[in-house]
Amino acid sequence: MENPKPPLPETKEETSNFHSSIKTLQKDVEDFVKGERPSLISLLARGAQRPLEQENKPSSLKRWLSTLAVIFSGMTLIGLGIYAYILIRRSIPQPPPPPPPLPESRIPLKGDNSITFTIDSNTPEGKNILREEAQKREETGRITEILFASQEKNVFPPDVLIKILGATLPTDIVEEISEIKFYIHYSFFGGKLLVVAALKDTRKTLLRLEQEEKNLPNMLKPIFLDDTVEVKGTFISQSYHNIDFKKLAINQERDSNLIYGLIPFKNILIFSSTERGFEKSVERLLQ
Repeated sequence: MENPKPPLPETKEETSNFHSSIKTLQKDVEDFVKGERPSLISLLARGAQRPLEQENKPSSLKRWLSTLAVIFSGMTLIGLGIYAYILIRRSIPQPPPPPPPLPESRIPLKGDNSITFTIDSNTPEGKNILREEAQKREETGRITEILFASQEKNVFPPDVLIKILGATLPTDIVEEISEIKFYIHYSFFGGKLLVVAALKDTRKTLLRLEQEEKNLPNMLKPIFLDDTVEVKGTFISQSYHNIDFKKLAINQERDSNLIYGLIPFKNILIFSSTERGFEKSVERLLQ
C-alpha cells in the first residue's frame, strides 16, 4: 500500500502561501547556518544552550563558600605556624637574663682594679677572700677594690658587709652608713685592708665614734685580717692634708695601726689598718 501524498494547493492563493512557507524555512536555515540574524531555529538552539552554561557557571553562594573556605584554610595554616613556632621556641633553652646593673656608688674612691665575688653572706667565705687577696704580692701603692654580691648579683647592705668582715659596730652607727666598700692597699709589708663608708650624717657619726673609742679596738680588730694581732691602747689625733683622723698604734715598724677618719665635705668615713693606706685613700678622694 502506497503512502498518501500531501494534497497540492488548489487555488492560486494557497499556492502562493505554500511557496512563501518554503522560502521562509529555507531562509531560516540559511540564516542559522550563516549566523547573520536570529531565527526561530537559532533561538531554539540558544535556548537549549543556556541551561548548560548556567550549570557550568557557579552561583554567588558557591563563590562565597569557596572564598570562605580559602580564608579559613589560610587562617588555619597561620595558626599552625604560630603554634609550631611557640613549641620550637620553648624547646630551645633560652640564655639567662643579664644581671641588673649595680646601683651607682656614693663612694668616689677608685681602685686600680676591681674584683667582684659572689658569696653567701651566712658563711665566712668573705673574710677568707679578703685575707687571700691581702696575701698577694702586688706593686707598692696599688689599691684593689673588692666587691661582694649575692647570687642575685645584688650588692650587700652595710650591716651584712660588717657581719661578713666579722666586725661589730653600734646599731645607731650602722644606721648612719648608706654604703660600704672594701679595698686592699699594697705596701712593702703586703696587703692591708681599707674599709670606706658613705655616711648620712657625718657629724652624728663622728660624735658616736668618739664616744665608743674605748670599745673600737675590739669591735674593729677583724680589719687586720689576722686573729693574732693584739689591738689595745689609746687613740691619738692627727691630720693629713687638713683631714683629721684618729690613730691607735699597733706596730709602728710594720705600719700596723687602727685608724678612722672622716672627710666631712664628701660624707666619707675611712677605717684603715695602715697609716700609708689611709693617706693614699685621702689623696685619691681629694683629687
